[in-house]
Amino acid sequence: MKTFENKNKSLMSDSPKKAREYALLCLDKKMYNYNSMLDKLLNRGFNRQLCIITVEQLVKEKLIDDYDFSRRYAIDSINFKKQGINRIVYELRRKKVSEEVLDYITEEVYPMTLVSLEQIVQSRMRYINIQPDKFKEVTRLRNFLFRKGFAFQDIDRVIKNIGLPTEPEFCEY
Repeated sequence: MKTFENKNKSLMSDSPKKAREYALLCLDKKMYNYNSMLDKLLNRGFNRQLCIITVEQLVKEKLIDDYDFSRRYAIDSINFKKQGINRIVYELRRKKVSEEVLDYITEEVYPMTLVSLEQIVQSRMRYINIQPDKFKEVTRLRNFLFRKGFAFQDIDRVIKNIGLPTEPEFCEY
């Protein structure tokens, strides 16, 4: 069994047509950035030089575009996963997107994350208003939003704008 896999890998390592076909098959299923596609081809057993040439050719044909990939990923993360900018940047760094592209994406997508943050807080308002200890629930909400990748400054600004308590209320006896 192993000999068949090794022979299959050695056959694939020298075939530019096979590498291109596999890359196109992968791109047919989902978008990839430069480094993700390179890793995908290398993991499949293709020669490193062949992988680089194949990915460069796909970039020239505009089938792989890091900026477009990052922009779409960020917008989908905001709309579907309700993630903040910090989480999006973290995930894109894990996908090895360049810092230059990250800067452009951050500037473009940041206002959308604030709108998403306001929507999340508004949807949780109904629950917070019926609780006797509002500060405790606001703290839970803050922690939840921070784990989603929103910045503390943005969270506090939205919470203050809505009128929720940002500090515990003390009672004098």
